[in-house]
Amino acid sequence: MVYIDAMECNFKKIDSVYHVMLSGRFTFDDHELFRSIIKTFSNSTIKRCEIDLAAVEYIDSAALGMLLVAREESAANYVKLVLKRPRGQVAQVFSVSQFDSIFTIEDLVKT
Repeated sequence: MVYIDAMECNFKKIDSVYHVMLSGRFTFDDHELFRSIIKTFSNSTIKRCEIDLAAVEYIDSAALGMLLVAREESAANYVKLVLKRPRGQVAQVFSVSQFDSIFTIEDLVKT
């Protein structure tokens, strides 16, 4: 398996939904980029944030922490946070860490 050195991020806002598509490896090195995503939650027009993880190949414990911070910030700003399509190692880590009990996760593929 070939890993991308850094996470890539694309996003778009459609009406009141902020769509974030991540790919590659989601690690501590991505904290600045991810913090910039979290800052958008204070935009009063955003009501839902969907983070698409289908193309994320690897996630570490620091990234899990960043997702927990995103959860807190979204709740504080009344934004519904949804994690979408985790696969492979990401789905396994979510299962072990019981993220499915504290996050809304759509299209989880357990392997």
